[in-house]
Amino acid sequence: MLRIIICAAVLCVAPGLYAIDRESGSLIAERLAQVIEDNYVEPDTGREIAALLREGTWAARDESRLASRFTELLKPFDGHFSVRFRPPGPAVIEAEAGAVDYAGAIRRRNYGFQQVEILRGNIGYIDLREFAAAEAAGPTAAGAMQFVANAHALIFDLRRNGGGDPAMVQLLCSYLIEPGVLLNSLYWRPSNQTSQFWTLPVVPGARLIDKPVYVLIGARTGSAAEEFAYNLRALERGTLVGRTTYGAANPGQDMDLGGGWSVFVSTGKAINPITGSNWEGSGVEPHVDVSESSALRQAHELALGAELARNEDELAQQQLEWALDYLRAAQSPVAVSALETLTGHYGDRTISFEDGRLWYRRGERMAEALVAASPVLFYLESSDTLRVRFDADGRSASRFTEESYDGFFRSFERADRAEAQ
Repeated sequence: MLRIIICAAVLCVAPGLYAIDRESGSLIAERLAQVIEDNYVEPDTGREIAALLREGTWAARDESRLASRFTELLKPFDGHFSVRFRPPGPAVIEAEAGAVDYAGAIRRRNYGFQQVEILRGNIGYIDLREFAAAEAAGPTAAGAMQFVANAHALIFDLRRNGGGDPAMVQLLCSYLIEPGVLLNSLYWRPSNQTSQFWTLPVVPGARLIDKPVYVLIGARTGSAAEEFAYNLRALERGTLVGRTTYGAANPGQDMDLGGGWSVFVSTGKAINPITGSNWEGSGVEPHVDVSESSALRQAHELALGAELARNEDELAQQQLEWALDYLRAAQSPVAVSALETLTGHYGDRTISFEDGRLWYRRGERMAEALVAASPVLFYLESSDTLRVRFDADGRSASRFTEESYDGFFRSFERADRAEAQ
């Protein structure tokens, strides 16, 4: 059915209106068909695509429109396909000059490591936007992994990661899985060879193979990022949270068609040693299906809950319970009218209300935002070791108590209670 619809669309062409006539378009289509037939990783599909290209009528107003029409035909077969036209001459020189600066550009993007931090409750978080070449990005990756080495669990955020270098996937997986495990194989049709990717025998710094792993995924998670998620799922090494990924498992390369034309062709395919397959077209499905916008909170709660069930240290349990309470509190805001009754001076502490939130200040220090767990209990947004509890009657508060998770308490009487009443 797909073939019939496409052919009907491309045959509806009015002669005499196009800068690229049928004969010229057919010559370009033939070069495109031959390259795909000879190199696309699935030979049968390559022959089917080539037949469609040869049967079509390819007149167009200009090269850009023709490239778009070719791409529209190819995309349903493989999301990697992309046909481009760049006029020979200065444009090519400019493209080559841009390629020279690739190393600088990716370095300025910190090799894809957008954010690395310790979330509330000692949960490591790595927001990774691309899998940069391991040879260049290796030290940055090692630094990120060592930064989260003392966390209870790890969250990798790949919701905005479109892919990259399989060697970087191999490196990061090697921190999470014991040495000598086959992660993935890549079969390349042009050479009829298969490359295997095993966890590395040695990584810079400590391996983190005992830490629970959560991976945030979504519709923009593609290619190498999908492989990372797919590897961990197949090995039962991680919990995937979010939505099904893009579904691009076939690596490839740009191929020159001559005359300024080129096409990206998937010349290889991933083969997982456990499933014997990959995620091409289907994507990687999450274990926990939630909206992408709530995936981080969900994974954070899962990590805290799992650690709370495992960790027998009383002090650690208290900190984890507080962290869970804080996350839930952030989803249930308290009425503004209730917040305003708490403002005032309490010894050298000041509680103020600005921009719809309560703020806590110690003396002349910078004010810190408070997050309400109830009308009288608040967590400091900037600290997971301290919270404040108010003694209030609904109209005003008489005092508040600073509570530390390690059992330390300190109360502050309200200095302006009479005025507040």
